[in-house]
Amino acid sequence: MNGKYLVSVIMPVYNVEAYLSEALDSVINQSYDNLEIIVVDDGSTDRSGKICDEYAEKDERIRLIHQKNSGVSSTRNAALDAATGDFVVFIDSDDAYDPDYVMTMLNAMADNDADMVICRFTVHTTTGAMKRVGTEELRPPIGKGLYSRVEAMQAFAANTIHAYLWNKMYRKELWNDIRFPVGMLYEDIDAMYRIINLCSRICVIDDPLYLYRKRPGSITGQKTADSIKDWLAVCDRMETFVKDNIPDLYTADHLKIMKQNRLRRMIIYYDKFIPQKGEGSGEFRKWMRKQIIELKKEVGFGKCSLVMKVSYYIIRLCPWLLKLLTPLYWVFNKDKRI
Repeated sequence: MNGKYLVSVIMPVYNVEAYLSEALDSVINQSYDNLEIIVVDDGSTDRSGKICDEYAEKDERIRLIHQKNSGVSSTRNAALDAATGDFVVFIDSDDAYDPDYVMTMLNAMADNDADMVICRFTVHTTTGAMKRVGTEELRPPIGKGLYSRVEAMQAFAANTIHAYLWNKMYRKELWNDIRFPVGMLYEDIDAMYRIINLCSRICVIDDPLYLYRKRPGSITGQKTADSIKDWLAVCDRMETFVKDNIPDLYTADHLKIMKQNRLRRMIIYYDKFIPQKGEGSGEFRKWMRKQIIELKKEVGFGKCSLVMKVSYYIIRLCPWLLKLLTPLYWVFNKDKRI
């Protein structure tokens, strides 16, 4: 692939001074160099803003935006508003690209006449420089191949296509009328099903091109009452969206798949729920437990793992035992570790 296409790389930045240089280096050193690198500093209070300034001075491809702290949705929206490329990719500022990330994704896009390409990625727990050797590799559960809009939406509902923004390349026009909702969590899910709905062809490749950093001690996996409510609201919006925009997909079987995925996630979130100050943790857990039991009665387990089924019965009969089972869940469900 020659450099005739401009690729917009979007990087939101907030207080990541320890990791930012590695992320930026992985972008500016791509084997495909016709890049528009849009870096948005979201009011960082550490040295991140200064590091961005230094890189922008060295590389004219970097378009740097400094803004008051507004959250990741606002940051990504500002970058999308500024993007002028033919294609768009995202990167989190504590992660990194493989040197051939853009080239390989762009070739897959062109070879398959795709609207979106999804690649494999690796997970790293180091606080130092990330290396591909000795890391855990994760494959999109759907497997490589070409998928239609309906097939991809079915896979997304079943959580075999994930909502991660950063292991995907998109045609820029997909984002013309789509932005991330501000002031809520799970903004990537809310945007992703709308993006998938605009795609005619989605290509999944096996190449592990993205290096994801899972920071030791991170609280990312912990859930508050507000975050769980946001997730449920996104699920409801997606169901309504499918009903209004893809009526052929709004079937009893599809709704069952969506609700079975909701059941699996509710079981996971039940254990990860961390009450915040002023929250009635006991009452919220009771509410979650009731939702889980009602969902199971309505749709059954579907493709839930044995560990997940055991977790359900523990929640139903003896909830306090669940924490003893949690390590086993992560052993047998590697694709959900992040």
